[in-house]
Amino acid sequence: MASTATQLVQKSLLLTCLTVLPLSAHAGVYKWVDENGTVHYSDSHPNNVKAESMKLHGVGGKKGGGGSPQEKANALDAAKQKQLEQQARQLQEETAKRELEAKCQVIRDNLQKIETTSRIGIIENGEKRYLTSDEINSQKEKYKSMLEQECS
Repeated sequence: MASTATQLVQKSLLLTCLTVLPLSAHAGVYKWVDENGTVHYSDSHPNNVKAESMKLHGVGGKKGGGGSPQEKANALDAAKQKQLEQQARQLQEETAKRELEAKCQVIRDNLQKIETTSRIGIIENGEKRYLTSDEINSQKEKYKSMLEQECS
């Protein structure tokens, strides 16, 4: 008979715990400031004090989810790596663009010199000679073609 009473008490205690625990798990946190300006936090509402109810988000919650701290760190590392790779690509593109602009400017300058200079001298095999009009026209066409192909 005593064991039946003990079992009944145990079952009753278990049922009470199972009923109360979920309620305490969803209990809020309260925040208030006392007359000295000190901030206090509690899981029970204080008496005779105006307290602010706060919502907490733990692991798996709306704001705090996303896995373990290591997983979050790995995700941040991956995001940072992706950002760095994108910046590197952008810098490479900008450098290539500046190099192309410099090359095109040299071609334009050479074309302008050839068009405005009547005699163009070059050093060939250690000796100076002047380009013929056919050679000058050939160089003009070469520079114009380069501008069209590379700088348009």
